[in-house]
Amino acid sequence: MDVSAYGSRGPWGSRRGFDSLVQMVSGIAHENGDGSRPVPLPAQALDHATGFLAAFGAIAGLLRRTDEGGSWHVEVALARTAAWLDGLGRAAGDAPEPRVDDLLATMGSAFGTLTYVRPPGLIEGAEPYWASAPPPQGGHPAGWATATGRG
Repeated sequence: MDVSAYGSRGPWGSRRGFDSLVQMVSGIAHENGDGSRPVPLPAQALDHATGFLAAFGAIAGLLRRTDEGGSWHVEVALARTAAWLDGLGRAAGDAPEPRVDDLLATMGSAFGTLTYVRPPGLIEGAEPYWASAPPPQGGHPAGWATATGRG
């Protein structure tokens, strides 16, 4: 498995980079901007999508090994992911804002009221929840958590 910013071959094959840089050089940040300046995406979409593709490639390699034997090499690059995502097209600018209210909850914390995304998933007969808010830095001794509390 090789993961890189620009791939292993070509004129930029030896360059290092990360999501925000690749957004800039690929033009995604320009397309996301207003025309006067580039605006990076609000999330590290290239990192996440490339990670998903890498995981898919690793699984595909294991399946091929099972069927065909041998070993398989997977190479993914943020720039290639950017080109692929950009090639999928863009949604119309008049798309409605997504509704997220049902996905959010609040709880008290040492920092005031905390609004957070509810835990994903369903458990039959129970609703997943966070038992407590994040504590202030240094609020707990360093150690491994245990089933009954902090170790």
